[in-house]
Amino acid sequence: MSFFRLVEARAHAKVGDGPPPRRAEVRRGLAGALPEGDADPTWLGFYSYDRFCADAAECYRDLRMPREVRRFTEQALSRPTEEFVRSHGLRLVVSAVAELESGNLDAACAAGTRAVEVAGRISSARTTEYVRDLLHRLEPYGHEPRVRELRERARPLLVAPA
Repeated sequence: MSFFRLVEARAHAKVGDGPPPRRAEVRRGLAGALPEGDADPTWLGFYSYDRFCADAAECYRDLRMPREVRRFTEQALSRPTEEFVRSHGLRLVVSAVAELESGNLDAACAAGTRAVEVAGRISSARTTEYVRDLLHRLEPYGHEPRVRELRERARPLLVAPA
């Protein structure tokens, strides 16, 4: 059941930056979603603690809670592997968004650059969309050299078919 609690929490978070009660709903859903060897079906074997952390980070990103995003993203990125390159790239973009929302443009661009490097190694429409979203969020800082550099690095990714 933990995976289904996670899906429910993500749906609540996706609704947007809701009032504090909505944030509390998401927190409760995430607390109940921790994978603890419960009665989830065997086909959910991919649902590990790392995966939980990655999804929790996205929930908190949708709620604009960058401190929580950073906390869960650090855990999700703690063991990157070649087996999950796309997931690693997605986590880097989520990390970049959290840094941007925290006001740390340098860290946002650094994580964004790493994400673009990872995304350039794979073909993933979802990863490309995440990078596109990050670049959109960076538009107010488009005059900054590091943002222009990131946008330039991302150009081949954005024009290539996913």
